[in-house]
Amino acid sequence: MKTLGVVGAGTMGRGIAQLALQSGLRAVLHDADPAQLVKARDAVRAGLEKGVERGKLSGAEAAAAFGRLETAGSLSGMAACDMVVEAVFEDLALKKKLVYELSRLVPGPVPLATNTSSLLVGQVAEGADGAAGRARVVGLHFFNPPVAMRLVEVVRGPETSDAAAAAARDLALALGRTPVSVKDGPGFLVNRVVRSYYLVAQRLAAEGAGSFTELDAALTAQGLPMGPFTLMDFIGLEVNLAITQSIYEGLGRPERLKPHWLQEKLVGMGFKGVKSAAGFYLYLAGKKAEENPAAVSLIPFRKKPLPPEAVFERVMEAIRAEAELMVSEGVASSADVDTAVTLAMNFPKGPFAWGRRAAKA
Repeated sequence: MKTLGVVGAGTMGRGIAQLALQSGLRAVLHDADPAQLVKARDAVRAGLEKGVERGKLSGAEAAAAFGRLETAGSLSGMAACDMVVEAVFEDLALKKKLVYELSRLVPGPVPLATNTSSLLVGQVAEGADGAAGRARVVGLHFFNPPVAMRLVEVVRGPETSDAAAAAARDLALALGRTPVSVKDGPGFLVNRVVRSYYLVAQRLAAEGAGSFTELDAALTAQGLPMGPFTLMDFIGLEVNLAITQSIYEGLGRPERLKPHWLQEKLVGMGFKGVKSAAGFYLYLAGKKAEENPAAVSLIPFRKKPLPPEAVFERVMEAIRAEAELMVSEGVASSADVDTAVTLAMNFPKGPFAWGRRAAKA
C-alpha cells in the first residue's frame, strides 16, 4: 500500500487523507467542488502544523507529509490508487453512483471502501458494476476525527470478498488504527451497542430516578468520560435521534431500541444541544450552564429516585444484553465489542469486561 485515494473532501475525507499522509502514504483527494479541495488542502496543512505544535510530528515530517498530498479535480485521479475510500454525503443514491463509477474506473482487484456510518455496506455495494465489483466493496468506518480516534470498524457486506476485507484491515493497521471485524447491519457495532446508554438514561429520567445532572454524575463516577445527556447534547439531539430511529427501523422496530419520547419532544421543540445552545442543558458560549428548564418541565416530578450504583447497573446491564445479542447474531466477537466500546466511547471497560467484574464482586 503506497497510495490511498479518498473521494469527498469534507471533514471525514480530509481527516482520512491527513491520517494517511502522517502514516507515510501518498494521498489523492478528490472532490467535485474545486473550492472544497482548496479548503481541504488548507485544513490538512493546518492539521499537520497542529501535530508539530503538539510534538507528534517534526517540522520536516509535516512538510514531507504535505508534499505527498495530491488533489484531483477529476475522479480519474483514483485510477492509480492502491485502495479508494469514499467519504461523501450519507446519501445512498450518491454513494451507489460513485461506487459504480469507481468500479469501472479503478482496475480490479483494488478494494473500494465506503466510510458510511448509517447505510448498509450491502446497499452501497449494489451500485458496483457486476458481482466482481460488489466483491470489492467493504465498509471502513472511521470515527470523527480520524486523526484522533483509534478505532476503525471493518464491515463485511454480503458479497465482500476475503481479499477486500483483509486489505481494509491491513490499511487500518498501516494507519495506526485498531480494526474490529463487523458483520453488515444497522448501526454496525458501536452505534448499535451504545443505543442503550442513551435510551436507558432517558427512561430513568422519565421514571423520576434522578435529574439529568444526577444521572450523568452516576455514570461518570464509574469512570465513563461523559454522561449520556451531556453526550447527546454534544453529538446533537437531532443527529442522535436520527441514528436511533435508523437502527430501530433497520432491526425491525424492537421495543428495547424504540426512540424515546423525551428526545423526540425536545427535537420537535427545536432543541439540538450545544449547537443550538440548549438541549438537556443550556449552554453559554459553548459551555454547559444548567439544566434546560423546558426539558425539566417535561418530567413533572420525581417518583422513584435511584442510588447512583443502581443507575449504573441498569445502564450497563442493557448495554451488556445488547452486546450479547449482537455476538449471538454474529455481528462481532465479544473481544471486538469490548475493544470497540473502550476505544470509540472511551469507557474504561467494555460490556463483557464489566460483566466479568460484576460476577466476581
